[in-house]
Amino acid sequence: MSGTLASLKLSRSQAVAAVAVAATALASAVMLTPAAQWGPGAVLAFALAWGSLIDIDRLILPDPITLGLTVVGLLLAVMEGPEAALEKSIGAALGYGVLALLAWAYRNWRGRDGLGGGDGKLLMAAGAWLGWGALPAVVLIGSGAGLLYVLARTLVARRFSADEALPFGPFLAIGIWAMWLVIHAPSLG
Repeated sequence: MSGTLASLKLSRSQAVAAVAVAATALASAVMLTPAAQWGPGAVLAFALAWGSLIDIDRLILPDPITLGLTVVGLLLAVMEGPEAALEKSIGAALGYGVLALLAWAYRNWRGRDGLGGGDGKLLMAAGAWLGWGALPAVVLIGSGAGLLYVLARTLVARRFSADEALPFGPFLAIGIWAMWLVIHAPSLG
């Protein structure tokens, strides 16, 4: 298996978990969004779930997922028209740029990595799918979910080290999916 395809590999139980998470997310799309959104929603849900399980397992977000989502998001934006294409292209550039700058600043301040390159690419994909205006909410929801996870883990295990690696991709994925639903569900938007 080539290196690129190998980066997408999950164990059987992880793959089942990813499909179950994607199916659950897609069920929310079927209940809340117009039928025209179910296809794109399925692509987004599956990619976010699969990428999240990889990030949890190996602390990486593979390029075929993050960059693939970016390309699909921008293609969908082009089909919406020039205004959407511009807004979502700006969103993709800002999504990557903001997290890349934050990662650079942290590395220079602390002398070690604190944010992976895949996180910036995933936020780039978010911008391509949702537009630049949704990015602050994606980061806020994702950061809030991450903080709740750390708090719960600290309460249960009675410890959590600030030096311990924590995958941010799954939390960003929660923010991306939540904002995708808000944007596409008439009852939520």
